[in-house]
Amino acid sequence: MTTRAMEMLDWWIERASKTDTGLIFSYRGHSINKDHLVARFSTGLENAKIDHADRKLTPHALRYTYNTRMRRLIPGEFLRMMTGHQDEAMTDHYPRTELDGQLVSLQPYRKQIESFWEGEPKPVQKRARTK
Repeated sequence: MTTRAMEMLDWWIERASKTDTGLIFSYRGHSINKDHLVARFSTGLENAKIDHADRKLTPHALRYTYNTRMRRLIPGEFLRMMTGHQDEAMTDHYPRTELDGQLVSLQPYRKQIESFWEGEPKPVQKRARTK
């Protein structure tokens, strides 16, 4: 956990300990159920102007993204410690490691791909066929 996240969690625990519920995360004195969490997450996406109508974005998607990105940065045993996974198979379930290979194969087209986001896309130069 990052230092900033630890500071925020410490602040929240201190604040939550002043309630009588004994819960760290609650809403109006009650535990938070899945439906409430999903609804608040959806509201957060809308407030951030993230279009999610045709995408499956859930709170679990954050875990998926975290696991996939951190996998490239820290050893698996530490990632499992951070995510609470008991075995390697569960950690391996998340990332799309084949994506790395696909990204490498797309490198020759990087300028064309980036031009898509900058305005008028530039056509691809056809390669001569080799036999």
